Amino acid sequence: MKLLKSSSIVSILLSLSLLSFGTVRAQQKPNESKEKDEGGKILDMNKLPAAVQRTVREQTKGATIRGLAKEVENGKTQYELETKVNGHNRDLLIDPAGKVLELVCLAMLGGAIGNSAEIQENRPIRDQTAGQITRITPADGPRYARSVRAPDGAIYILGPLKTIDGGKSLVASEESDPPWGTALRESAMNSLLVRDNQFLAIRNKVTCATGGDCVGKMWHSEDGCRTIREGDTHVLIPEAGKVDNGGPGEWAGLFFHRSILEMPGGSLLAAMYGNFEQDTITPTNPRSKSETKHKLRAFVVRSVDNGKTWRYLATIATPQAGVVDDTEGFNEWSMVRLEDGRLLAVIRTGHYTPMVASWSSDEGKTWSPPSMPRGLGPGADPHLLKLRDGRLALAYGEIVQPSGPKEQYWKDYATKGDHRRRCRLAICPDGMGQNWTASTVADYAPRSAYSTIFEVEPNVLVYQADLEVWRIELARRK
Repeated sequence: MKLLKSSSIVSILLSLSLLSFGTVRAQQKPNESKEKDEGGKILDMNKLPAAVQRTVREQTKGATIRGLAKEVENGKTQYELETKVNGHNRDLLIDPAGKVLELVCLAMLGGAIGNSAEIQENRPIRDQTAGQITRITPADGPRYARSVRAPDGAIYILGPLKTIDGGKSLVASEESDPPWGTALRESAMNSLLVRDNQFLAIRNKVTCATGGDCVGKMWHSEDGCRTIREGDTHVLIPEAGKVDNGGPGEWAGLFFHRSILEMPGGSLLAAMYGNFEQDTITPTNPRSKSETKHKLRAFVVRSVDNGKTWRYLATIATPQAGVVDDTEGFNEWSMVRLEDGRLLAVIRTGHYTPMVASWSSDEGKTWSPPSMPRGLGPGADPHLLKLRDGRLALAYGEIVQPSGPKEQYWKDYATKGDHRRRCRLAICPDGMGQNWTASTVADYAPRSAYSTIFEVEPNVLVYQADLEVWRIELARRK
């Protein structure tokens, strides 16, 4: 078992004097050269390699290009793309193969969208980081950053950022804070549970061997997150048969996702999705094919030893053979306990197909057939939260939907597909999960829109997606 050290976050925080990515790189080294057009700012796109052109087009949908330059340092060529998204600088380094090497941005405080019947006020929180820049590589996960409320009440984002005043301001994490590093992200600390001074997190993917013994990674603390220890977690699931763990670039296997609930008696229930041996249905459209090797099922597992081992409990939803649709099956999902004691699950089915819901009245042993709640459409990474007044809140991301026939959209998807996403918030007034009113928190932009929400005061939410954060005041329950 390994102890996670706090020193790992220090290297990614820079001082206020570096006001933008352009400033960071302004002091050109003797062996470095930059090439721009005759106007001195933006290179002609036609001069770029085809792979770089594709990346630039993808990364600038919904953004303004501030600059585009070719850099050669020690014989190594890179392209510097400077953009502005929602009023914030967002800059990238791209290699000649089109790969994003580095992403640099100010801590992005989300710009407000209009109010709605449910959202009384939506405003960005104040930046108290003194202009600090978070400089990280794409592997550090800013595009899929998670956030967690620690036992002391502070909300940490990715690891290096936090709010300690209920979402009124954003500050940089300190050396004395919990040693998150940059592990608060979808590919690492994905499923999270905080109770009293105890903390549990589980990495999303587990690796399965023959016989159904699947091994994953967990983090845990029993001292209020002052120290966080790493270790293995085991999912014992012979019911899955021979699991295809997938190869490089393939999304296949079994995954934890988001929710861990404490049950009466102290056992834990966790949300998972993936492919059992019999789950071999291939997705139909190009986007779904890029998301998963086979259509996925959603299921629950149970632990009686605080997350060290898990056993299969029940499948909530599984794709049906012979059904042709645009779904990915049933994958990312979240669950809560309702006021009447039932469990509610809200599940992603794909970027272009509606989310579905399922209810359990027997602590997760059986679930109702999945159905489409009124008021919800397509959504990625849904996050459910029961509010103090009994209402439900649901945060999720939504990709731009085709404006015409889907058949034509799929034909042109490689060149004309619009990958921008918006952040959405839905409220269920009666707290039962069947009827929702959805609002837009932030409009379409190049983001993952993988969202997390916290109620910090009655009717006040902190909403986080990537490195964007909003404080949202809800209308009171009628």
